[in-house]
Amino acid sequence: MRWFILILFTLIFHIAQSKSVEVVFSAYYNGKPLQLDVLQADSVTIQQLIFYVSEVKVYNKGELVVEESESFHLVDFNTSGSATFRLEMPNNVPWDEIHFAIGVDSAYSTVGALGGALDPTNGLYWTWNSGYINFKLEGTHPALKTHNHLFDYHLGGFMQPYPTLQRFVFPVKPAETITVGFDCFTFLQSVDMLHNMSVTVPGKLAFQAANCLKKAFFSSNEK
Repeated sequence: MRWFILILFTLIFHIAQSKSVEVVFSAYYNGKPLQLDVLQADSVTIQQLIFYVSEVKVYNKGELVVEESESFHLVDFNTSGSATFRLEMPNNVPWDEIHFAIGVDSAYSTVGALGGALDPTNGLYWTWNSGYINFKLEGTHPALKTHNHLFDYHLGGFMQPYPTLQRFVFPVKPAETITVGFDCFTFLQSVDMLHNMSVTVPGKLAFQAANCLKKAFFSSNEK
């Protein structure tokens, strides 16, 4: 009983010393909230948007405030609730930056079968020497000469000289919600979708397309 009371007291103390902050990833098309399978003004239809979020950390003036352990989240906009997760933040400690990566690093790409977000049954694991698909975007445009007018970007690969994992740092205001957006239109413009409509294997093209992600992600509550 004494040990139970001590554990309970420790748990209550921990809860009192921390607060839960929601991290939300939102999808857009040309500045407007994305609706999957809906024809956009420029005749593009987005059918699928999936990516891994990892290495989530929060900083204040260059000092680490919170770092997620085993930090992997599979954000799938076809799956309700997957674009939101929570961080336990210390009470009365401000923060001014969020750090995260889009993708899975090489250490986890080569260890074999894993569970949870990294489970191969999620359909985003290629092979041990190719790793995970870090980011997947699929859709259609009537001008494309591909099968069913499809464009598809399955961006992965961790080996040099063409690693595709992308790391981001955004200034943010302390708030109950940290929001990060991704604009599909900006990404498609950056990769020149009409002339470069399919990237589905690791290599130079995947590396170049992954670098375009830098232009499309943004923080919605920047300072």
